[in-house]
Amino acid sequence: MLDLRTLRLLAAAVAASLLLAGCYMGDPTADPAGVVSVDGQVAAVVPQCGDEYVAGLTIEEYPYEEDVSVQPTSRVLWSVSGARKQRSTGPFVIGDAGPWKSEAVPLTGPLPAMFMLSITTSRRTAVSGIEQSMAQGLKHDQVLVDGATLPSSALAEKWGC
Repeated sequence: MLDLRTLRLLAAAVAASLLLAGCYMGDPTADPAGVVSVDGQVAAVVPQCGDEYVAGLTIEEYPYEEDVSVQPTSRVLWSVSGARKQRSTGPFVIGDAGPWKSEAVPLTGPLPAMFMLSITTSRRTAVSGIEQSMAQGLKHDQVLVDGATLPSSALAEKWGC
């Protein structure tokens, strides 16, 4: 029979393992967020899916530590909403508030090497962990999706468009 302390430790380890196994690059139930490189800057993009459009973007600290632990909270680094151009799907350069009606949290410094990107559209929320160096090195016809460099058309397939 295991004591209460051992059971708690075991439960925490199992929960952390499941969380990390299921969502290394983002929320496993969400569609993946995609990024492209615009003149060397990281930019969020969504595929053309009917009348779907981007409603807002949020950049947060990457919630996983190198020792595979999950931070209790992630700090929001940048948050915008209300695209000025109706039915816009991007690309939206991270940190550029120009295309947005509201900037709830301005970007006050450079992006970290790893960060979480959440894209809210008129129909869904897409979430992925982004490695900045991979995103900056993309060619014009590539998109970074869940840590993989893919042809630009692949994001639409992943979204079911």
